[in-house]
Parts: sequence; structure tokens; C-alpha cells
Amino acid sequence: MDVLTSTIQSLNDSAMGEDLVHNKMLRALPLTFLVPLLYLFNRCWESGSVPSAWKSSILVPIYKGKGDRSDPASYRPIALTSCIAKLNEKTIKLRFEPLIDNSLIAEQAGFRKGRSTLDNLIQLDHDIKKAFTRKRVVSAVFFDIKKAYDTLDPFAILRQAHKFNVGNNFWKWCRAVLFNRTIKTRVGFICSSASTVSLGAPQGGVLSPLLFNILINDIILANMPSIKFALYADDLALWTEGSSPEACQPKLQGAIDKLSIWLNTKNLVFSIPKTTGMVFSRKIDPRQDCPSINLTLYKQQIHFTRKVNFLGMWLDSKLNWNDHISYLCDALKKRLNFMHAVAGQKWGAIRDGL
Repeated sequence: MDVLTSTIQSLNDSAMGEDLVHNKMLRALPLTFLVPLLYLFNRCWESGSVPSAWKSSILVPIYKGKGDRSDPASYRPIALTSCIAKLNEKTIKLRFEPLIDNSLIAEQAGFRKGRSTLDNLIQLDHDIKKAFTRKRVVSAVFFDIKKAYDTLDPFAILRQAHKFNVGNNFWKWCRAVLFNRTIKTRVGFICSSASTVSLGAPQGGVLSPLLFNILINDIILANMPSIKFALYADDLALWTEGSSPEACQPKLQGAIDKLSIWLNTKNLVFSIPKTTGMVFSRKIDPRQDCPSINLTLYKQQIHFTRKVNFLGMWLDSKLNWNDHISYLCDALKKRLNFMHAVAGQKWGAIRDGL
């Protein structure tokens, strides 16, 4: 009861699902109403089943701000699910997240307590600078898994969950949540009929990131000591050092081939347009063409560039951070110009209103 009470009080005012139960209503429930709610959660856990209403979502397309408005790819789907279902997931996450976290590989930093994008960036920065001191180069490839949460195989998640010491009830509960899900699409006040979803993890689900971490925890790169890699959820970077970019090519190509085959067993693929290669070296002449090596992914050439955005940071080939500093300066100038426009004494917004 203490876990349920503290979890309810931590709920934010997120949108309600099809059952029209809002988090404000849950926070206002008296203790006498929490007893049957706790009984319901325990019955779902023991029986390995959940109400069908908890597995129903309403998708609302939100325009991304760019692209053709008549193209569905220009919209980002936002899932509205039951607040009671998300509360149930939160209580399960509080209980099992520490146990699962202890079994995750160290290279995975996504959606873990005490970890952030800085862990991966610092590791990559350290390895590049260490190679620079030995007058060597580092060749890296940055991947993005295409529609990772929408296309993953539920059976693969269940097979992988068996390898974690989380008990039978957790496995049965995951099976109940992942299968026989339905979605509806709502545009304005018009809602489509329900469609059954057979792939992917529940969008907006509290446990979806944790289930994804479980799925890819057996990444094949962990058995390749010559290759370093870093994961942040579905963002992956792998790199290796050598005396020249060409010396790195066999190791990287071998890792890419094995990685694409392994990913296929999870019903996942890499996004080729978002896959970028880069060579880090202090010997690069900016007046010459961008250094590259012959690497292929799904029989297509991987594009190499002089700078790449990895986990929100712009990395350049000499790792002097000039590109990221310029990016920050431009962003700050835009904000300062906005502040100047609205904070003038004789123009802009009303002074008392600010």
C-alpha cells in the first residue's frame, strides 16, 4: 500500500486514455478506494493478465513542424493510454528496475538511474584522445535503429526476459501486455475503428524503455574486444583505433556485418540515411576531402562526414569542439535576440507583464 500511495502522489497531469480516468482523479482518491485498486493490481500480477481496456491506445498525430502536411511521415503519433494502466506499470517498475539494471551491460546508458548521455560521450572522448596521444586514428560509425519501439518482436522480448532473474510472474505479465493490443487513430473529433497491433512495445508505456533494454542486452559487440561501443536506448556508436583509417576497415566491417545479422533476429533494422561514419585524427587537412573508408551496410555505402551529432553533441574530426561551441553560440544569440525584442522599455511586451 505504501508503494501505491507514494506512486500515486508522484503522478503528473498527463493526458487521460479512453477510459477518461485522469491522474488528478487518482491523486484525489481516499484510502478506502485504494484498497480495491491494490487488489486489482495484485490479481493482474498473480494471474498474468490485464484488462483489455489497459491495452487500448488512441493515437493522435502531431505535426513535426516540417515536411508535407499531407504526408503521414510528417506527423509524430502520440499515444493516449489508460492512466490506471500506467500507474500499474510504475509500481512494477519500482520493484523490478533495480534488479534488471544490475544485469544490463555497462555500455547501455539509456533510461537507467544514475546514467546519462554524458557516460557515452565521455567514454568516446577518452578513447579518441588516448589514440591521439599515440598518434593513431579512430574510425567510428554512428547508427540509429529504425522505428525501434514500433517494430520489435514481442517473442524476442519474452525469450530475452527469461535470461533475467525476474521470476515467472514478470514474464507472464509482459506476455499479457505485449499481445492483443489495439489502437485507434483520432484526428480532431473523428476516431477510427480499432486495429490489432502484433509488433512493438506499447508507445508511451512506462516499461517500454526497460523492455527494449532487456531485448538488446545480448548485443553481439560485447564479444568483440577490438571494437568499442556505446548505447543509449536505440542510438548506437561503435569505434576502433588503428594506425590509419584503412587499418580500421576490416574490424569495423566485420562488426557491422555481424551486428546487422544479430539485429535481424530482433526484427529490427538500422536506418541507412541516419547512419554516419567519421574518422577522428589530428592529421586531417581541412582543405582536403573528408577522409573515409569503404564500409557498407545492407550493401549500401556508409556516408562519412567531418562532423556528426551524437547524443546532442556535435563532434568534429579533430575533437576540438569548435562545431559544438558554434552551435551553442548561435542558439544563445537567438534567445538573446528574443529577450531584447520583448524587454525593451519603449517597445515589445508590457514591462509589468514580464
